[in-house]
Amino acid sequence: MTTRTNKAAEFLDLHRPGDPLLLPNPWDQGSARVLASLGFRALATTSSGYAASLGRPDGSVSRDEALAHAAVIVAATDLPVSADLENCFADDPGGVARTMALAVQAGLAGASVEDYTGDDDEPIYPVELAAERVAAAAQAARSGGRLVLTARAENYLHGRQDLADTITRLQAYQAAGADVLYAPGLTRLADIRQVIQADDRPVNVLAIAGAPSVRELAEAGVSRVSVGGAFAFAAYGALAEAAIELRDKGDYGYLAGTATGRQAIQGAAAIQGAVLRPVSARRPNGDGDLHRRGLRAHSRLRLDPGFQRVVRGRRGLAKRRPGRVDIRAPVHWHRRQRHLRAPVARGRTPHVLRCRSPRGRRQLAVDKHALQHREPLRGAAHRDGGLLVG
Repeated sequence: MTTRTNKAAEFLDLHRPGDPLLLPNPWDQGSARVLASLGFRALATTSSGYAASLGRPDGSVSRDEALAHAAVIVAATDLPVSADLENCFADDPGGVARTMALAVQAGLAGASVEDYTGDDDEPIYPVELAAERVAAAAQAARSGGRLVLTARAENYLHGRQDLADTITRLQAYQAAGADVLYAPGLTRLADIRQVIQADDRPVNVLAIAGAPSVRELAEAGVSRVSVGGAFAFAAYGALAEAAIELRDKGDYGYLAGTATGRQAIQGAAAIQGAVLRPVSARRPNGDGDLHRRGLRAHSRLRLDPGFQRVVRGRRGLAKRRPGRVDIRAPVHWHRRQRHLRAPVARGRTPHVLRCRSPRGRRQLAVDKHALQHREPLRGAAHRDGGLLVG
């Protein structure tokens, strides 16, 4: 399994001047999987997009909510994930360090800290305090793990169009230990070039209206391009337009765009080993009698937070009396091989478990990495003559 340190190193290695990492920002598990299926190499959470998914404005999410959401995005795919942690939900450096330590525990490959205070009267921290906050975040990001720390200078998002001060801040954040520098809101290519030339760290640019194209940013030496909450708001915009059309016109023009969305979800589901079909009471070929409860009535296998004990104790598993099954990894049935097998990523060795079914003992091969994500999939579904438990 890839360790946190290796995951962070992999993420940092993707930041290459002139060949920028395109870093999309999912807002939930489904959008994360769609983006992964489309070939993106890393993901980042979005504070505004996640807040929108809760029906709230940006800045209204708590630290616990943000970290729990980040863990969901981490579990959704095998890609490195960086978290938008706003101002780390604290003004003092100690509070920033605590948030960053929790981010390490969440399994993230990266995280950001910004110098926006949340106070419209004094929106930006003084540069000295802001640098202390970055230093505290950097120390915590390297203690007990490794995170790629992005330091954000928020001047341009809050009415302070001061390039010189922005560069001064980014230089201070670099000296404090930031791995990546980010000044969201910059749109002039000349300004972006000045930021890159003034600093020795990879630079992220936010893709917003008026910003240069990815090709132009690459030529300028940008290392990363992110979209913030734009994808989320594009999705919610499409939802609102479809709903308004139905409400006001009674038409169904919105159906024209559903094929693309359905295909995207099917592509993401195929990668994850999931099937978007109804529950089946019996395998179509009649081999076995696996009811709607899947294997729940026929095995005591539990792949939950205690799954490591199950893995180590697998030899005696088949002798246990019938009980509950809680499959926590994508699993599908192979008719001919007569065993359950979870998709196993390249280079990983599956762990073989055994359990009882109505037709006797079956073999369950699961990707340990998928289990560690502890992602519950429930029910049983069939496709092409096969049964999926998950």
